[in-house]
Amino acid sequence: MTHNLATDNPNQAWYEMYETYAAQGALKAAAGKDARGRKNNSPVLHYTLSWHPSDQPTEEQMKDAAKSSLKALGLSEHEALIAGHNDKDHAHVHIVVNTIHPQTGMTAPMKFQKLALSRWAEAYEREHV
Repeated sequence: MTHNLATDNPNQAWYEMYETYAAQGALKAAAGKDARGRKNNSPVLHYTLSWHPSDQPTEEQMKDAAKSSLKALGLSEHEALIAGHNDKDHAHVHIVVNTIHPQTGMTAPMKFQKLALSRWAEAYEREHV
């Protein structure tokens, strides 16, 4: 599924995400943001959420978990492609999220993302055990 993208087609999502990256300067200018700063050399973040082999999350539960994790990372307003599958012995979902905000052109602060995701995962496990 796609998140905050005009297309529902996963094969087209990366084009739209690339356009946001390419238009970063123009988006910043239109939003009245400062154009200075380090160049964004990592315009997307890819991470995976995995469940234990004995867990059988529904498609909806996997989508909800993906959206919740985006929120925990401060990326809920960003463009994302979410692909869940169970081609392994455990269910898992891949999330590819644009680190550039689609309205402001600002790069998301990515410090402490592993800590934020770890805290989210601990809370998720407590809630779903």
